[in-house]
Amino acid sequence: MRSRFARWRKPFDAAHLVRRKSSGALTITGTVAGRRIRRRAQSDDPKLAEEEAAALEAELLRTAWHRERRASRTFAEAALSYLEAAPRSVHTNDYVRRILLGLGGEARLGQVDQDAATRLRRTLLKPDAKPSTYLRQIVTPLRAILRHAADRGWCNTPRIATPKTPGGRTRYLLPGEAERLIAVAAPHLRPLVAFLIRFVARINSRAQSAPRSDTYLRRTYSGRPSSSMRFSER
Repeated sequence: MRSRFARWRKPFDAAHLVRRKSSGALTITGTVAGRRIRRRAQSDDPKLAEEEAAALEAELLRTAWHRERRASRTFAEAALSYLEAAPRSVHTNDYVRRILLGLGGEARLGQVDQDAATRLRRTLLKPDAKPSTYLRQIVTPLRAILRHAADRGWCNTPRIATPKTPGGRTRYLLPGEAERLIAVAAPHLRPLVAFLIRFVARINSRAQSAPRSDTYLRRTYSGRPSSSMRFSER
């Protein structure tokens, strides 16, 4: 079934409505600015579907005449480009796949913001999920994909807040654990392991007890403060 919109636009290349015989669903089809269209309308109401077809046609014509708008590409396009740009880990691929399922295939880059990240947290993670889980599985992949898209001029630089995560606990060895570690080490490594345990323990003790301005242990060999030195594993 062709709508009034299709009859009015018939002399021109245009998007028009066709009702599928098998399901009765309305489909937007046609050719606009040399681009072939075939998309399921979001509504089965002919009037609403006509408005959707008109909006789609206007967007395609604007893109052909004035170039593509920023953030008009879909997030799925950006995610696919990100995954193909370089080898990604199995976990990264899994996180991206889950995010795509949560957002849907038609979500635009301009729609992926802090609110979208919050919705993904509610839908993809358990209610008691830790902030670190949210950061690892939602925020970090979103930022990576959006930065990848921003580098290509597809959208603006993303601004998604980092959740506050509790600080890690300090790892240490009890005297008995240190002795067992030395005992199971290879014979030629035992003196080295014992030296490292005693040496690191002294550095830790000195760094934690001395004022920051007085200790030389927080400075590099050049005498400049080093923000990258760590004296406890977290």
